[in-house]
Amino acid sequence: MGLQDSYCNLYPKAYYLISQKDQNDAQFSRSQDDVIFNKTTGDYNLDNLIVFFNPTYNQDIVLLLLIEFNSVSFPQSEESHPFLTYNYVTNYQLHADLKTFSFKLGGFFNQSLGGCVFYDTFNIILNVFGSSNLQLQR
Repeated sequence: MGLQDSYCNLYPKAYYLISQKDQNDAQFSRSQDDVIFNKTTGDYNLDNLIVFFNPTYNQDIVLLLLIEFNSVSFPQSEESHPFLTYNYVTNYQLHADLKTFSFKLGGFFNQSLGGCVFYDTFNIILNVFGSSNLQLQR
């Protein structure tokens, strides 16, 4: 098949490292569900992947990103000569634990996205009155 028409799927889930269980009430979002192999660059390019994950969660809660490839397969061979291949493992997944940074100046928590959003400081002036009243001026 080659990599020419291949792709990978992205499956995120919030995961609690201590109990090693899914954290179903955690909020997150991502900009892509899958990535097609790029023939020009020769890779699955994730440069445009944007992940929103609440940075105020407990440090032991991470966003586990499972990347599953439709074209990767590993042969399983006999352990003695002539080392014949008897099977191919085709459900290869790459696991990555993601943690977002704390808020920076000019950012705010967007409840619907589940993460930080930053303002363009050249075009927007923020006026904060108290801790819960936010006013935008253009």
